[in-house]
Amino acid sequence: MSPPTLPPELLTNIISHVDADTLPATRLVSKQFHTISTPFFGQRCLSSLAFMFSEYSLSHLVELTESKLVKYIKKLVFSTHVLKIKSEEERKIDRRWEEYEREAEEEELRGELGLPPVREADESEDERGDAIEPELRLEELLGERTPSPEERHRREELRNNIQDEPSANSTTTTTAPKRTPKISQK
Repeated sequence: MSPPTLPPELLTNIISHVDADTLPATRLVSKQFHTISTPFFGQRCLSSLAFMFSEYSLSHLVELTESKLVKYIKKLVFSTHVLKIKSEEERKIDRRWEEYEREAEEEELRGELGLPPVREADESEDERGDAIEPELRLEELLGERTPSPEERHRREELRNNIQDEPSANSTTTTTAPKRTPKISQK
């Protein structure tokens, strides 16, 4: 015994109200939907197709010509556009560019909030790696993550310790106490 089905007239009426974007998914509902929706699918989705001169695109065209849906195609457009695949070096440059943009946005936000810059212009990467001062993350600046009281207390302690210590770049001179030679009297 087969499951109950809707009359073809009702299915045709339903499918005629489905928009072109959801029509391919609607065809997957049942065999009956698939059969009745094929003319609508062909007229709405396959009447005008665009292809590129690439192996991938042309293989789809060959597959389509072997299908029963080929009778619905009215217009084919061949684009001369060729996809450019970026080399590994270009992708590295893009990643670095995005990183620089993100750092610049963070620096701008820090400036607007009156916070010190993350990295001083005269600091080298080696000196920055040894820095103890904690940096606020962008999420914290935007209020998405609020530091806990313990984190705030720890940061204050670290800032105070850094301010108390002499700067690594500053030169300090120490002088030995002067000794006066003892003159012995005879």
